[in-house]
Formats: sequence, structure tokens, C-alpha cells
Amino acid sequence: MTIASIENFYPDRQSWAYVVVECPADLTPEGIEDWWEDVVFPHTGDGRGQREYAIYTATVMVSDLPELAGLVCEWDG
Repeated sequence: MTIASIENFYPDRQSWAYVVVECPADLTPEGIEDWWEDVVFPHTGDGRGQREYAIYTATVMVSDLPELAGLVCEWDG
């Protein structure tokens, strides 16, 4: 399992959640990009929906796969 620290930044600049997600099966760049979108991204957000602009940052804090540890992905919208 991979532990991802999900940091969600909203106008108040605070909102954190920690989740445990499965490691990607495909470690190619495309496979990791799909993993960010399909597995990690659904855990972002603070429930405010589309009402406010937000930056979502997910950081892999610990992983069974050393190549994932420390990876970061950001989304905005």
C-alpha cells in the first residue's frame, strides 16, 4: 500500500487529509499519471465542490515502492 498525504489548499490555506491507497500496477509515466487521476485525485477536496478555486497537492509520503516516495502531483480548478 502507498500512503499519500493529500494537501488541499483553499482560500483559508488550510485543509489536510491522509489516505492509504493502492500502489499503481503500471510504473511507466503514463501508468503513474493514470494512478494520480484515477486513484489519488478522488481523495482530494474539502467538500466545498466547485464554488471556490482550489489547488490540490498530493504527496506520496511512504510507499512500498521506493520510486514513488516523494512524488508530488498538483491539480487546480
